[in-house]
Amino acid sequence: MKSAVLITGGSGFVAGHLVSALSCKAKFFLHTRQDKKLFAKDVPGGVTLLTGPFETEKIAQEIGANVGTVFHLACAVS
Repeated sequence: MKSAVLITGGSGFVAGHLVSALSCKAKFFLHTRQDKKLFAKDVPGGVTLLTGPFETEKIAQEIGANVGTVFHLACAVS
């Protein structure tokens, strides 16, 4: 069973509240294109913070094949 949860748009308002509201039984990956130093202090324990372009192979390797749920909250702001 795939138990990990991936949340894109991790630096946004909704993502932070979503992580807090969901059960901590799952492994969480929080992705943001922003600088890791800006958000690392705000990431709850047990959550893996992924930064940089989502297309990179590094991101795919860190996530692995265990992600069963994706919350896509990322968007382009202009």
